[in-house]
Amino acid sequence: MKTTIEMRAELAFHAKMAKKAYEDAQTKFITNFSSNPVSTISWEAEDMVKAQAAYEVWMRIDLAIAEHHPAEVLRVNLEDMQYRVRSFFGSNSTSIFSNAVERAKAEASLKLAETLAGLAKHFGI
Repeated sequence: MKTTIEMRAELAFHAKMAKKAYEDAQTKFITNFSSNPVSTISWEAEDMVKAQAAYEVWMRIDLAIAEHHPAEVLRVNLEDMQYRVRSFFGSNSTSIFSNAVERAKAEASLKLAETLAGLAKHFGI
């Protein structure tokens, strides 16, 4: 089993990578949006939504591990991601754009749940 310090370091690394991915996606989105908004929304908005969803979760984890045991933070966030995936099914808006955003968030939550489950296993939790 990993030590608390090792778990914090590994989770902080994932948070740092999520922040970089978010910043890169944001820069690309803003740059492309200024020249062709419709194409950017059509082809790059999904990546932006997914990057932001992951970024928000990892920043929450990064803040929480400073005050709480990393194993508990990991467990709580894994449960939250699993809940978000389950709650996606059955919900539907009258806005096709809103539905697309919610689907992208659900896909990001599924990927995050898989990553967090893998880390929990790796940590021996």
